[in-house]
Amino acid sequence: MSADSAQPALSPLDSDMPPGNDPIPEAAPPLENLVEAYWASDLMQATFLADKLSEEGMPAVADTHDMHDALGILRDAPRVWVRAVDLSRAKTWLEAYDLQYKTEHGEPDRH
Repeated sequence: MSADSAQPALSPLDSDMPPGNDPIPEAAPPLENLVEAYWASDLMQATFLADKLSEEGMPAVADTHDMHDALGILRDAPRVWVRAVDLSRAKTWLEAYDLQYKTEHGEPDRH
């Protein structure tokens, strides 16, 4: 087998590209009218909860920085944000999450 007949290796840069010459899909529109729904213990929990809320049909985002870690501010922990129209439903889901977490793990370690 010659080098010319070998298939080129797939570049890791191409792994998330659409096949063929299809255009790159449009990004989702930014969320508007966001309100604070939850103060998380850390960035990992904030991201986890935002992902779970989104899976439940309530688009959510998490803060990308923990100001406590960055600046030593004691009262600012990463937050989870949802659309204002989803706040009531998100709070109900988050309260159920908190109850289940406390039942399984005890009180969370908050800053």
